[in-house]
Amino acid sequence: MKFTEPMTAPEDIRGQVERLASWVAAARAGAAGELRLAYGTNAAEVVPPVVVEVLESALNALKDGNAVVVGVVPKELTSRDAAALLNVSEAYVGTLVQEGKLAAQGEGVQRRLKLDDVLRFRESRDVERDRTLQEMVQQTEEDGGYPEWTDTTKGDKGR
Repeated sequence: MKFTEPMTAPEDIRGQVERLASWVAAARAGAAGELRLAYGTNAAEVVPPVVVEVLESALNALKDGNAVVVGVVPKELTSRDAAALLNVSEAYVGTLVQEGKLAAQGEGVQRRLKLDDVLRFRESRDVERDRTLQEMVQQTEEDGGYPEWTDTTKGDKGR
């Protein structure tokens, strides 16, 4: 993965950055129609939603005086890069590949995974994790929760 050097908005353009941030936020919220970008005498182009989202994130950081770093994630990842995106170990990525939960080309240090596959796996894993957590919360509530935390007669939440 490659990253730019951190970039900040100098004080003298902060007002302009704030205006742009508000325009992009309004466009993203659908309140102001489409965001269009024009250069010179070229016709204005509609800015795609994914680009609007990137612009909004960057402009919000800059208007608050923070630095922005742009990172490029390649469409083919090493096991290390995939592990970083999934917040797991490289060994676990290998296990996911062996179990057929993630597709990969090559072996060992030559193994490559498609970015789209890794992101799709991460999304489905997160959805499943949230569903399981909600089931656990529901079951706990049905079973009466933690009475030691809800009995206020014991003081200090029952502890």
